[in-house]
Order: sequence, then C-alpha cells, then structure tokens
Amino acid sequence: NLTHLELANNNITADGMLTLSHMLGKCTRVQRLGLGRNPLGGGEGDSVLARGLSVCSHLRELNTAHTELDERGFAMVTDSLAGCRSLMQLDMSGSRLKIPPGYLSLCMFAVPFRFSV
Repeated sequence: NLTHLELANNNITADGMLTLSHMLGKCTRVQRLGLGRNPLGGGEGDSVLARGLSVCSHLRELNTAHTELDERGFAMVTDSLAGCRSLMQLDMSGSRLKIPPGYLSLCMFAVPFRFSV
C-alpha cells in the first residue's frame, strides 16, 4: 500500500487533482501527501482536493503550501479533514489565506498538531 506521496512542484491543476482524487480513493492508507507549489486553488481545484482528502483517514501530514488556496479552499480542505484523527501536520504556508476567526479550533482534532500558514 502507498503511504507517502510527494507531488510538490508538478504543476498539478484542477484537472490533475481530479485524477489524483480518484487514486486517493483507492490508496486510503496514505500517511503523507505533499502537494505544495501546485496551482490547486480557485475554481474546481479546491473542491476536488477536498473530495480526495475526505477518504484519507490515515493521513498524518498534508502539505498544500503555495497552492493558491484561499479562504474558501481552506474551509473545504479543513472540513474534509474533520474526521481524520491521525492528522498531525498541515502546512498551508504561502497561500492567499487570511484565517477566519474560529478556524484555528481545527487544531483540537489532533494533539500535538502543527499548523503553518
């Protein structure tokens, strides 16, 4: 089973994320997923990413740094990860994100938890 997938800096867009989302549905034991520096934010990319993450119940680390996610994308991704009790690290640094009040409470679902914006 695939446990670590590093796809940073591969120019993955919403179309590529759709393919990856289908793959994640078959590889539900992924623990580390690196998607940094891909233009995922905006349009369909946010929702496709969120759908793909919703099946990753064993995910421990997620890197979406510099992926152009905005507040809408952040909300979609964090909502899809709400049931992922194993998540320990979420990196969304370098995004167009201004954290809405109350969203940092997501850190309560994994202790210790490291969050980067």
